[in-house]
Amino acid sequence: MGAKAGVTVRPRRDDDADRLVELLARTHARDAYPVRGSLVGWAFLAGDVERAWVAEVDGRVEGHVCVLAGPDGPVLSRLFVNPDARGTGIGSTLLDAVDAWADERGLALRLVVLDQDAAARRLYEQRGWQHVGSEPAAWLGGAGPWPLAHDYCRPAS
Repeated sequence: MGAKAGVTVRPRRDDDADRLVELLARTHARDAYPVRGSLVGWAFLAGDVERAWVAEVDGRVEGHVCVLAGPDGPVLSRLFVNPDARGTGIGSTLLDAVDAWADERGLALRLVVLDQDAAARRLYEQRGWQHVGSEPAAWLGGAGPWPLAHDYCRPAS
């Protein structure tokens, strides 16, 4: 797969679970992603996945992304990078791998970004994702008020 700045992307394996859960817990503590701490675990990463990748630097897993099988087509999800390794090209390299996978199959992709993740929204928009709508994230549960969830689409190329 693709590589940038010493980053290697490969398909995710089950033996990546412990490291990924560790990184997800650190990401949640720093960025509140995922929003609910109860989601920090392998079930969140492994459920309903069509395809998943990890990024390695010097043989150590430092990031993750997957594509879920959604009712309206594939959904990019679970993108996170070790908080200590941000700004090194890991996230972009993971997105390059997803783009290549989708392009090979002629697939459009969707994703949802919460309002609090302004940096993520900017990144996707810079990469050509189109904002197609926003709605309260009632799927988070509880009585609200809920943050806005922004829907994006990456057209098939």
